[in-house]
Amino acid sequence: MLSFCQRFIMKIQSDNIGHKTRLRNRFVNEGMENFEPHEVLEVMLYKSFPYSDTNALAHRLIDRFGSFAAVYFHLYYKSQT
Repeated sequence: MLSFCQRFIMKIQSDNIGHKTRLRNRFVNEGMENFEPHEVLEVMLYKSFPYSDTNALAHRLIDRFGSFAAVYFHLYYKSQT
């Protein structure tokens, strides 16, 4: 029998997968023109963090660096040095 913690983690992972699927479908059907900055960042983070909550991560990164552009600069250009 699964413990409460195991069931809770499975529920979070299930919700997370559903969110990623919906966002990916929206990207395929609509493009990114109507996405919020954190949603664009989420899509970019999927490949690096396939089992993580990229929504929360995207929000935290934008809060820390101040904007999508600043996050992108840090992730791309700073990693090159």
